[in-house]
Amino acid sequence: MFSPENTQPGKAVLHPEVDQKFTKVEIAVESLAPFMTTILQIEDNLANRILTERVLAPHGYHIIQADTGESGIEMAIENRPDLILIDIGLPDYDGHTVLSLLQQIPDLALTPFVAITAWPADKAIEICERYGYDGWITKPIDVKTFPALIHKFLQLKKNDTSDQDFRE
Repeated sequence: MFSPENTQPGKAVLHPEVDQKFTKVEIAVESLAPFMTTILQIEDNLANRILTERVLAPHGYHIIQADTGESGIEMAIENRPDLILIDIGLPDYDGHTVLSLLQQIPDLALTPFVAITAWPADKAIEICERYGYDGWITKPIDVKTFPALIHKFLQLKKNDTSDQDFRE
């Protein structure tokens, strides 16, 4: 009989059969990752990273995440994502510095870079134009429209239509 008596504090406990089923699902999803659209989110706030994954994963996106600019750059080089979401206020580099470094990587030449910002829309427009982001999404994200915005930004890469304006 299942008993959660010997578990560690703060650790979720599932019935062994349920836990085994979740593990199988996680392994199946990870094995599909090379065939899924990959989005790199560079965001230091854990709650924002969790929300992004919860909103986008059900739409078939493979979300990889970095909590610093430096780790985000490394992940971008390793994974060559289809889209990169960059928080402007990161703990090590500001988002603009991260963007400028990513823009120098030839393998990412067709990758859309989207600023994630708490700035008001008028300031977000100014930031995007000044630093060369392909667009922006304001925080807090609207979970109803977020997947559609992501889809539009991904079209920038597929069609290489840099003259189109897909901004929130």
